[in-house]
Amino acid sequence: MDYSIAIEMYRQYIIDAFIITAPALLVSLIISVVFGIIQAVMQIQEQTLSFFPKIFALFATLYLLAYWMFEWMVKVGKEVFEQIPSMM
Repeated sequence: MDYSIAIEMYRQYIIDAFIITAPALLVSLIISVVFGIIQAVMQIQEQTLSFFPKIFALFATLYLLAYWMFEWMVKVGKEVFEQIPSMM
């Protein structure tokens, strides 16, 4: 097997991992920034205040996008198995 093929496969899998995890990470980031601004404006020093809204938003995002994420992972898995014969 040529090293360039392995490197290209690895690069594509890293990109796929970023695509799959991006919605959950973006929602968590947005909620954190919004609650951070609210806490700064209201001068609230409680660090655990943003924990529950962030967890709720994260679970809601995962619940709504789980089907899409699973489809994407199945597509990537199929690509892996389709490339096995060409590597031998």
